[in-house]
Amino acid sequence: MALDFELVGYVVLFYITLLALHIVKKRFSPPMYLHPKARIFAGDGKVFLPKIIRLLSWSVMFVLTLAVFEPALTKEETQISSEGAALYLVIDQSGSMDRPSEMQRSKRKIDDVRSVVSAFVRKRPNDLIGLISFARRAPIVVPLTLDHNFVLAAIEKLDVVKRAEDEGSAIGYAVYKTAHLFAETKLFFETKKEAPYRIQSAAIVLFTDGFPHPSPLDRKDSLRHTSLSKAALFAKEKAVRIYVVNVDPKVVQKRFQSQLLELKNLADVTEGKIYFAQKEGDLEAIVDEIDTLEKTKIVTKRQHSIAPNFVLASFGMLIFVLFLELCILRRVP
Repeated sequence: MALDFELVGYVVLFYITLLALHIVKKRFSPPMYLHPKARIFAGDGKVFLPKIIRLLSWSVMFVLTLAVFEPALTKEETQISSEGAALYLVIDQSGSMDRPSEMQRSKRKIDDVRSVVSAFVRKRPNDLIGLISFARRAPIVVPLTLDHNFVLAAIEKLDVVKRAEDEGSAIGYAVYKTAHLFAETKLFFETKKEAPYRIQSAAIVLFTDGFPHPSPLDRKDSLRHTSLSKAALFAKEKAVRIYVVNVDPKVVQKRFQSQLLELKNLADVTEGKIYFAQKEGDLEAIVDEIDTLEKTKIVTKRQHSIAPNFVLASFGMLIFVLFLELCILRRVP
């Protein structure tokens, strides 16, 4: 219940005006004469009408005073819970994402992904969202944050790798690293006495146009060669769901069945889901579905202010007082 100081000022001014009018009226007004038709208000020879007017006048001031404090059965208000979903967007930035989109939505596959991912971020203002890109490596572009403008700016700048030595598609490594980041973030919040945010659910939304293909330059790096099965089991252990979105319609061909099975297993083991964008509009529909699957708890409280009712009641009583004074009670000059 908020106090409107501007309204307080108006009411105080109104009271001062009434007080001034009352003093002038008492000093200079002639005696009142009760209209003959007003005898219905009298009893046993006593006239009660002036007392009624006085009572109503004070009632007007009392009701206006209540209105100043904005009494409310409710006032529309949304309370954002300090717990909710944490999402990492993991986006393929290998050279193949620079090729024209098969769905003819834009010039390149990565442009398609950036467009739908930006829309997805705008729909989830109450979630922790982070961004990781991957090719040969999997750099953390944006750690989990509620500053979504920062995330959107990073998505806008995201592009494919330009150097040949940065090429690769280390999907297993990217997933493993992201799941580890989730685990560390959860541990950090749990060790805080008053954690600013509690992760209710964690999910990876991975966008790619192919299958794992670590760089030959990393053949001695076991971490960069993390298998999808190992990454899936680690993510499951850390309670992280994985949603895989493949943006190249060609991957569903029979010759890729074994790789598809591995990619599907990555999602299934973690109780996530795999999606294949085949035509224009599919990416938007896929992202919309993921949005419904990963929801944040928001407590909404609806209240309706009844201050206007008090103001109307006071004006109604004021009009009635004026009617009594001008039509029922007459002044004797």
